[in-house]
Formats: sequence, C-alpha cells, structure tokens
Amino acid sequence: MFCRSQRKSRSLFQSQWSAERVRSRPFTISTCLVAASVHFVKITNRLVFSARVGRLCLWWGGAVLAIGTFARITRELIEGETGALDRGILLRVAKFRTPSLTRAAIDVTALGSTALVILLSGFALLVLLAMRDRRGALQLLLASAGAGILTFVTKNMIERVRPLDVTQLIVVSGFSYPSGHSVSTSALYLTIAIIGCRYVQRASARATMVLAAFVVSVLVAASRVYLGVHYATDVLSGLSLGVAWALLLTGLFTLHAHRRDG
Repeated sequence: MFCRSQRKSRSLFQSQWSAERVRSRPFTISTCLVAASVHFVKITNRLVFSARVGRLCLWWGGAVLAIGTFARITRELIEGETGALDRGILLRVAKFRTPSLTRAAIDVTALGSTALVILLSGFALLVLLAMRDRRGALQLLLASAGAGILTFVTKNMIERVRPLDVTQLIVVSGFSYPSGHSVSTSALYLTIAIIGCRYVQRASARATMVLAAFVVSVLVAASRVYLGVHYATDVLSGLSLGVAWALLLTGLFTLHAHRRDG
C-alpha cells in the first residue's frame, strides 16, 4: 500500500510538472519572438537609418551619375555627334581672349599640372600620416594614382587629336580626350575636401570645402578650353570621370569603416 501511494504521488507530481511546462512553453516562445523582433528592428534601424549608410548611398549614387555622364559623352564622341558643338564652343570662347584673361587662365590651369598635383598629393599625404589617418592617406594615394591611370588608359583608347580650330596658347602634347587636368583636379581636390570634412563638425564648413573643390576643378577645366588645348567635351568628361573615381573610392572606404565598426 505504501508503494502504491508513493507511485501515485510521483505520477501526480510528474503530471503537474508536465502541465506546468506546457503552460510555460507559450510564454517562453512568445518571449523569444518578442526578443527576436526587437533585435531585428534594431539591426534594421542601424542599417537603414544610420548616417554612414546614408553617406554610402550618396557617394555611390553620385558616382553612378558621374560615370553615366562620362559614358554618354564618350558614346556621342565615338558616334561623331559632338564635333560641331565642340568647334562652335571653342571658336566662341576664343573671341573673348585678352592678355589679362590669358595670364589668369595660365595661372589657373597650373593648379591641375602634373608637378603641382604630385606636390599637393605628397604634402597632404604627409599631413594625414602625421595625424595617424592611415585610411585617409590610402584613400588620397589611390585617388591621385588612379586618376593618372584612368587618364592614361582612356586617352590611349580614344586617341582624340587636340583642337586645331584655334591657336593653342600653351604648348601641350598627347591626346585630347579626356582632359587630364580635369580628371586629376576633380579627383584630387574633391578627395581632399571629403577627407577634410571628417575633421569638421559644422555642416556649413563641410559644404564650403566641397564647393571650393568643385569651383577649382571647374575653373581649371574652363581654362583648358580658353587656352585652346581641349574641347568642351574633353573637360566635361574629365570632370565626370574624376568625380566618379573620387566618390567611388569614398564609398568603398565608408563601407570598409562600417563593416569594421559594426
């Protein structure tokens, strides 16, 4: 009798424990679902709404637009649709030549010369290394070297002869498309401005830095047309290619920083 009562009490305890386990299981599952949902929302918010991802979309979106512009100009050039427009712009600009404007154009175009680009790149590289910004130094080095490589490859692929419709006011050599000055200045100055924005808190100061880089690049490009050594499509394609390269690199470095920190 004592054994039977012990078995009954044991079975009663097991049934109560099983019932309690069954009752607690929905609560456990629902708790896990809620926790998983909260974690998913946090991850989604971090990916969608983080400033870094927003900047990544901005950089690569701008790069796509710039490379699309370059590709369209190149296609129209190959198809022979830009000749008349280029000659018309070149002849019209030549009518505004004056000694003072010519001196100013020569000074401005020097901002995109190979010597100055190398010197400026080297100086900025040393500054970034002194500040222990290895990521910025690598980005600047790739921007400068990549711009030169892109210019060399594209020039030798297209092989466009320099303008002969007006007098060239400076001595140049090599092919015309795209403008190497435009590629190098837009890639280098824009990259320097973007890297510099990392150390500036005010949005107005950041906008001023990027705007200054853009203005300098446009002035250098315009000086090449004024001096008669490039067509308008040469400098426009050069600006597009340089901007695309700078923004593409910025997007890649932003993505790398996001993965490293995340």
